[in-house]
Amino acid sequence: MFMALQTVTFYTLIDWYPAMASSVGIGASESGVHLFAYQAIAVVANLSTSIAIKRLKDQRLLGFVCSLAITVGMAGLVWAPALSLIWLLFAGVGQGCRWSRA
Repeated sequence: MFMALQTVTFYTLIDWYPAMASSVGIGASESGVHLFAYQAIAVVANLSTSIAIKRLKDQRLLGFVCSLAITVGMAGLVWAPALSLIWLLFAGVGQGCRWSRA
């Protein structure tokens, strides 16, 4: 369930963000840069999380933190879309954790 919800969130965000960004005045080039930052921070989070997973016996807290980061990112995009780069970075950290848990 954890991975399924994160996967749905990832693909929804990748598809939904450009239209949302356009509706608040963010250009296509800038929204592309934002999505690049989202995916780049996910790679960094993935590398960091894979190290943490090996050292943690109980990974529930890590799963909670990753889910919380995605929730904060998505909620921020809904409530304050003008700050979308910040919210995408939060969501990217959470999404990066997903791949390490696979």
